[in-house]
Amino acid sequence: TPISYLAHTYPSVAQDLKKLQYRGIKKPSTDQIEYWFLQREPQRNISNERAYQVIEMLRHRPMALPDILKQMELFHPLQFGGNSLLKEEIIGRAALTPTDLLHIKGVFAPWDKESATIAAQLVARIKGWEIDTLYERMMTYISERIVAEIIAYITKKSLERTPDYVDSDDLGLWLFEESLYNQHPYLGSKIALKIPIIGIGAPAEIFLPRVAELLHTELIIPPHFQVANAVGAVAGSVMIYEEAWVFPQIRGKHLAGFYVQSGGERNRFSKKEQAIAFAQETTAEKALDRARTAGAINAHIELEQLPDGAESYRIRAKAIGNPKLG
Repeated sequence: TPISYLAHTYPSVAQDLKKLQYRGIKKPSTDQIEYWFLQREPQRNISNERAYQVIEMLRHRPMALPDILKQMELFHPLQFGGNSLLKEEIIGRAALTPTDLLHIKGVFAPWDKESATIAAQLVARIKGWEIDTLYERMMTYISERIVAEIIAYITKKSLERTPDYVDSDDLGLWLFEESLYNQHPYLGSKIALKIPIIGIGAPAEIFLPRVAELLHTELIIPPHFQVANAVGAVAGSVMIYEEAWVFPQIRGKHLAGFYVQSGGERNRFSKKEQAIAFAQETTAEKALDRARTAGAINAHIELEQLPDGAESYRIRAKAIGNPKLG
């Protein structure tokens, strides 16, 4: 999530970033502008006490990662199960993104420009760059990534960049980089796209002109390109997810049965098969009901059974249907 959006939504984040300007940090780190926030309420019981405490902290406001670790007296997010909380989208992260750098340049700035600038200044200071250099590096990187994705998609071949400290002997990678930057004194290459690029979505007009230039092709920006992705999302399939957790009931050292946790409801079953069947039926019904409410017609269900630890399972139901238009 862009830091400019989070600061716009939560004024406390904007205040934190303003204070960061004047703290005189001897060893600045990008962690200081990485904010964690509660993205959605957990759909299961949080058995990890540390994870539960972090969720409770973030219910009040987003917090910078170093502040979370300091308050919890921990050294790393793994100590409170941070990766699981991120993977389940219970917690979200915000930091400096390309969108924030666009705010600084005024190219696209609907949110908090000042907070984006403070975050960019910190990263530029760490790198030993000016902000303009940071912006240009970002634009170059994104252009490269889009060009690489287009080439990989059309050729069905991988195009993985090597780290800066590795001297790659891959001819395909050399031809790609030479096509982009034309740096070799005696030998050159040119990768040209034989069809035009059609850009949709709000960033198309910002990022794609460079891409078209690097691929030696025409860029077409159709009318209403800014909302084309949104229209596609509305006109595309309706997809609704519901989840339930099946986990064992232990008495002493013995397995006594199984629980099914679905939202705020918990049901007990003597056998695992019964619990899984109930979880599948419950999640499927809830997903179908929500899909119909969202306007889906002729929705169908896809079920997944994902292992989630010893004798525990996550049951996920996905309802998919076409929207009712008109």
